[in-house]
Amino acid sequence: MASDLVLAVLGYLKDHHLVLTTAESCTAGCMVALLAAFPGTGEVLESGYVVYSPSAKKRLLGVSTETIERYGLSERRSCTTVPTMGSPA
Repeated sequence: MASDLVLAVLGYLKDHHLVLTTAESCTAGCMVALLAAFPGTGEVLESGYVVYSPSAKKRLLGVSTETIERYGLSERRSCTTVPTMGSPA
């Protein structure tokens, strides 16, 4: 079942000429590992970050100090404030 979902995601990315970059913390890179298990992933997967520390989340992902202090490191609001690079405005 999981492989069907991964293949659907990869197909969607390819069909729509999209490239994916992930930022993971608690999942420790599992999302990228799932995708990378299938041939052709390199066509749509640009990079994957595993980011734990507050300083790395600020430096690499653009999460503000205020957001981290207010909501913590892995609370939804901290995760959803990560800028979406290269997406249409």
